[in-house]
Amino acid sequence: MRSVIVRLDDQLFNDFDALCREKGYAKQGLIKRLIRELVYTARAKALPSEKPDKDELEALREHASDEDHQGYIDWNKIKNEL
Repeated sequence: MRSVIVRLDDQLFNDFDALCREKGYAKQGLIKRLIRELVYTARAKALPSEKPDKDELEALREHASDEDHQGYIDWNKIKNEL
């Protein structure tokens, strides 16, 4: 496993820390999820814009109904919680 060091100014760190404490998030876990969502979104935007076939549509429906979306963050859910 590889590491990344991120330096935050005091205000951003304090805001992030307060949010994590308030919502019960682990900082490391939330950062991983945010990065995973960023990568997932970037890859999804890079996909060809062809109409999905029947199997692809079913897979998309199953993914959408998955409670935790395999570790991905629902940005709208977080935004509404803030």
